[in-house]
Amino acid sequence: MKKLLFTLILILLSSTAISEELSKSEKIGELAFQTVNFIDMMQTLEIVQHSNLYYETNPILGKHPQQHEVITYFMVRGAMHYHITKWLPKKFRPAWLTVTFLPQIPIIEHNHNLGIRIGW
Repeated sequence: MKKLLFTLILILLSSTAISEELSKSEKIGELAFQTVNFIDMMQTLEIVQHSNLYYETNPILGKHPQQHEVITYFMVRGAMHYHITKWLPKKFRPAWLTVTFLPQIPIIEHNHNLGIRIGW
């Protein structure tokens, strides 16, 4: 996890130097991703609180992550997504925003159908 965080921080630092501002539609796409990222995090925290009932399937976090690992992972993931979005050339941004947002919807729905709600 530490190596992953270090790598992600290096990418973040290098991406900010050559990035362009986001258009209005790109900001909406980024907000949509950040929203599903937040919901995913909250569902994962619910899994942490009820580890006797559920387990995490994200191989980076492992089956039974700690609360601080979940929060760190999703904060870094959100920041990385934003900076990658800004770093990408404008012509690739719509595809990036789509392919990173859409797969999250069925995952959130699947978790909800299992009984996993948004935890605190």
